[in-house]
Parts: sequence; structure tokens; C-alpha cells
Amino acid sequence: MPQFTSEEIEYSRRLDVWKWSDFPEINNLVQEVYSMYFVHIYSRRDAVQRAKNHLKVLLIDLYLAFLDDPKLTIGLPMYPGAYSPRSIWRSIHVTSMIIPIVKQAAKVGLLELWTGNEIQKRVSRIRPTTTLKKLFKKSLGEGYYFELQNSLRPPIVFRKSKDKHTNYLPHEVPNLEEKEMTQIARTAGVIIKYNARINCAYIDIPDLNGKKLKVSKSGRQATYLHLSQSKKHIQQIYNDFSMYSGGRFYGGFWQSMPKEDRARLYIDDEPTIELDYSGMHINALYSLAGNSRYESNDDPYMISHPSYNLTNEDRRRLAKQITLIALNAENETIALNAIRNWIRTEEDIHKALPN
Repeated sequence: MPQFTSEEIEYSRRLDVWKWSDFPEINNLVQEVYSMYFVHIYSRRDAVQRAKNHLKVLLIDLYLAFLDDPKLTIGLPMYPGAYSPRSIWRSIHVTSMIIPIVKQAAKVGLLELWTGNEIQKRVSRIRPTTTLKKLFKKSLGEGYYFELQNSLRPPIVFRKSKDKHTNYLPHEVPNLEEKEMTQIARTAGVIIKYNARINCAYIDIPDLNGKKLKVSKSGRQATYLHLSQSKKHIQQIYNDFSMYSGGRFYGGFWQSMPKEDRARLYIDDEPTIELDYSGMHINALYSLAGNSRYESNDDPYMISHPSYNLTNEDRRRLAKQITLIALNAENETIALNAIRNWIRTEEDIHKALPN
């Protein structure tokens, strides 16, 4: 069994189940690999075609990860329930059939597989072997990296309350009004144009030695973020089957970066800036309540904690986090548990507060 170090397991990204291409070179690679290693598994014509579709998605994403960084691993669950309808792991071409495809690829020496622990929410990891890397180089070289950035991921999805892993397309959501559907269609068009434009842009940190950025906090297990040109597409997600809940954008690799590192980002060799609307959430609430307590130059999150030995920065972070958790939690119990869990991860704040 292949040996994966803890660092290799952590240096990972999720399998992108939405990658697709009909380039002749891609189709030829899929046919070659299928004929060599998979032809004896399925006999029915429809099963053969579905297996080839799964293999294509897998090979495309492994190829992109290999070009991004040969040390990068890809994470995916290896139990059928993860690929239920509307799951975040399921797409147009991917169902639970991906599991036997991955197992067969590992068996014939195309993949190295680290079996995760699903109970602990540690999905399995895969990476291409030397055999598959040689096939990539022979069939594709490095010439298709940017051509394969496009994604079939829906620009807008909805989720039910409490269900973080089930996506619904707008037409599957009950009770959306005609004017809301019109707005969704208009926004989806903007997102599609944005993703098409950002496909053509190169985003990186020029002074970073390599493509791997350490994002773990001091004293905690090392975790890394890969600056990948294949992880730039964004998607808008609404909650509670409502256009008035959620609506944030997700998907770009920079969203997982610490603020100080985002300031180092360049787009097409040009420096970037990030606009920060300070205290936006709580100031909006004060405004809705008709309360002008805070002037524009005051910081609404800066409140005093005279009994605790906290820096000004930590006081602000604590007040802001408590406020945002309280605004988004369903009830007081959930809010308190979330606040306690957050404090446990912040070593300096944790030490300064009573048990």
C-alpha cells in the first residue's frame, strides 16, 4: 500500500466533479486507458459509456492537479452515500460509480490511494502514479492546462436549512416567484461571464516560493492551500430555499487565504487591492434600527474588556466573532456552542479568558 505522509494528506484539494472536455486528445486518452485497464469490467453499452464519463472526469482533474503540483493530492469520499442525488460530490457525469473506477485505477497501478476515515470526515486521497504521469505527458503534454479550466458547475444553487451538503437548482426550489427567477437568471448570466473572464487570468503570489501556501495557525497541525489556476470559478449559494438567506460566493482558492496573504495576490502580473467595508454587518443593523450611535470613523466592534488581558486586536476579533455568530445562529444554544468552539481555536484569546 502506498505511503502518504501527514503533510501529503493535508496538502490536498477536493475532486472537481464538474470538469469536462470533448477535445479529441482527451477522448483518445480516455479510450486508451479504458481499453487497457477497464474494458473487462462492464458489458452493457450504457454502463460502458457511464464508466468512460467517470473516467474522463477523473483523468482531467488528475491531469490538472499533476500540472499544478505533482505533490498535490486529491480528496474524495469512497462510500456510495456521498454521491446521492444533489450531493456536492455528484454532478452531471459523476455518481457513486466513481468509487469502483477509482478502485480499479488503483488496482492496475494508475493511482496511489490513501483510504480515509469517513467517520472522522477524512475522505480518501489519490494521486497519479508514474505510469499515469507518462500517459499524461505522451497524450497531452502541458498544452491543455488552461483549455481545461472551464467548469460545468451551476452558477447558482440553493440549500435547505441545516442541510449543508445538498444542492438544488433554482427550478427545483418551491415557491420562488417569477420576479425572483428573473433576477436569478440575470445574476447567473453575470457569474458565467465572470468565470469566463477569470479563466483567462493568471492569479498568483509572485514572491511565494512555489505554489503551496501554509494557512494553519501557530501551534496547530500544518495545513496548506494550493494556488491553483483550476480553482477560480465561483458559485453563488443561497440557504433556506430563499433568496434572502445566504447568497455568498464560493469557489475561488483565494477565499481560503489569510487576509495578509490575499494582499500579496497579483492578477496577470498586476498588484491587487481588497476593499474592506469595516463593520458592515453591525453598522447595517444599527441603521435599520434607526440608531446613529456610531459615527463613520468609529469601530463598532471595538468594545472594552477591562477584566481580561487582551490586546486591542484580540478584543475586536472576539467582539466581531461573537456578533457574527449570534446573527447567523438559529438559537442561543447553537450560538454559545459555536462561540466556545471558536475561542478554543484562538490560543491567545483562550488563555486570556476564564474557563
